[in-house]
Amino acid sequence: MRRGGSLLAVLLALAAAGLCVRLGFWQLGRWQAKRAALAAAATRAGAPVQDVYASWELTPAAVGTRLRVHGQIDERRHVLLAGRIDQGEPGVALVSVFALEGGGHVLLERGWLPALDARDADPRAVASRGPQVLLAQLDSLPGTPLRAQWLPLPGEPTRWSVGRLTLGGVRTHLGDSLAPFRLVALPEPGAPARPKRVAPAAPDATMHLSYALQWFLFAAGIVGATAFVAWRRRDADRA
Repeated sequence: MRRGGSLLAVLLALAAAGLCVRLGFWQLGRWQAKRAALAAAATRAGAPVQDVYASWELTPAAVGTRLRVHGQIDERRHVLLAGRIDQGEPGVALVSVFALEGGGHVLLERGWLPALDARDADPRAVASRGPQVLLAQLDSLPGTPLRAQWLPLPGEPTRWSVGRLTLGGVRTHLGDSLAPFRLVALPEPGAPARPKRVAPAAPDATMHLSYALQWFLFAAGIVGATAFVAWRRRDADRA
């Protein structure tokens, strides 16, 4: 009975070690896929800047590219992305509707504003007037089924506080006429100091390597502990 129990314990330990190894190779696969995606994104970001005058010129193929958009900011309604920290200072990311010169509307993330509660700021302090030409990167809006809570803020102009933008939330609160994308204003010479423009950060691919190493170490630890216990038990049986 004891020998059968020991064999079962060894088999379970080997199965656990095999699962850890499988998860390690899965993380390596994710690392390779993310590296390829980052290389493709770098290629798109390095492509020549294209001028855009209308919303129908925004296509999924242009996601990740730099564009020079022509239009005007609608200062009547805004979205404040809560909890944005800049060098330790709490703030929000200001998102407004951008009316393109040739027709159509799209969301424009204009940059960071300070906010003591990391939730509310007054867009009137950085209001713009008249036509503008902005350097921006095109991003897609995630269509995740998870709903983000849109909190209406008191006062004027109309504004909401939300943690993240989703396509469903945008269409519910701002209408279906908006293009299903987001423009992120990029730093450039002559840009206003506020809102502070911040280039989108590239995702970190190296974390998957560390995760893979952890799973392989778990597997090695399980095999090593199992071998040590088996060796001690053998010595005990001989004694």
